[in-house]
Amino acid sequence: MRSLSLYSFFFLLALPSFAEHVFESVLEDSKLEFVSHTPAFDVTGHFEKWKVTATLAKLDPVVAKIEAEVETSTLKTGIARRDKHLRGSDFFWVSKYPTATFRSQKITKATAKDTYVVEGILRVRDKEKKIQVPMSFQEEKKDGKSAYRFKGTLKVNRNDFGIVYQTQWFFIPTILDDVDIKINALLKQKSA
Repeated sequence: MRSLSLYSFFFLLALPSFAEHVFESVLEDSKLEFVSHTPAFDVTGHFEKWKVTATLAKLDPVVAKIEAEVETSTLKTGIARRDKHLRGSDFFWVSKYPTATFRSQKITKATAKDTYVVEGILRVRDKEKKIQVPMSFQEEKKDGKSAYRFKGTLKVNRNDFGIVYQTQWFFIPTILDDVDIKINALLKQKSA
């Protein structure tokens, strides 16, 4: 019995080393932007409401678990009529699919300093696709607390997510399939 209680004591002493650190995005210091391409011009926009959470077993991005959720109804391109169309069933269909999500599965160190490749599942509408996002992570301070700046850019094919709307102008598609997504997120350590 005594050896069991000594074992329990040493196990409890070791627990703080396994403590998780949770970081959440600071929306006012972060941006989630997209660029859709046409043969004549690019359409830029952003999402106003979204959240990223990173859970780290130790303060090392390689062991992080990253989750993101975007409220698709908050997209803005600067043209109200276009925004309404993008929120409709031809594109994001926000009344049926109000969020897009990302869940990391693996993070590996890249060759450049402070850069990583985040692999995970992106879900838009009712479709999921495994993607890789090259990102940089840099430690910062925000309000005296530990914080990380995550920056990354990826290209997705909208058809992979069931967004197949297309018009043509003299047999030329007016909307190209690839969309660039840019993330610049400040994640602050959550209070215990």
